[in-house]
Amino acid sequence: TFPFLADHRFLSQPVAPLALYLSLLVDAAKKTAASPQCRVTDLRLPNLPPIPKDQPGRVQLKMQSVEGGARTFQILSQLAPETNGSGKSTLHASGHLGTGNHSVLPTWAKECADFAKVQARCQREEGGDEFYRCLDTLGVQLGPSFRKIQAVWIGKDEALGHISAAGGQNHENDATVHPTLLDAALQLAAGLAAGGSETT
Repeated sequence: TFPFLADHRFLSQPVAPLALYLSLLVDAAKKTAASPQCRVTDLRLPNLPPIPKDQPGRVQLKMQSVEGGARTFQILSQLAPETNGSGKSTLHASGHLGTGNHSVLPTWAKECADFAKVQARCQREEGGDEFYRCLDTLGVQLGPSFRKIQAVWIGKDEALGHISAAGGQNHENDATVHPTLLDAALQLAAGLAAGGSETT
């Protein structure tokens, strides 16, 4: 179980974040692949439905080998048959999983890795509370477990955030990257797409 999911809501409904699925995928890939590094491509997200209240179910990860050493994957969920009478699976995410060499970065990634230069280009700064007020107006309501962003610097087509693991409750699991931290990085992308608090 993942009790921290109660802190991730959209339009007041608890929704399993994309970060949860990606965290489970990366963790499974590292445990089953020969290389400790992996790369996700062709990611598709047909469904991110609300989490049914008090209804048992399960999440399943399916992987299949293809040519070139890569694998396809599907992440599905299924309510217990006694809950909805069918036990039908819902597809949440799919794509390709391959190995990657993180020591060889593309030019754009090297430029992004220079945080000082990125911050210098991003002239508008917001505090964490201001940032989360902006998300709240968009219908994204996040509780303490998912409020990891302390500050945001927003520029043209890029944003930099100060993400802290502190704060909220300490939820331990076996994931390589905890979903709440990974979700914080995705929150930055959502905030950038919305234009920060200037859109409210």
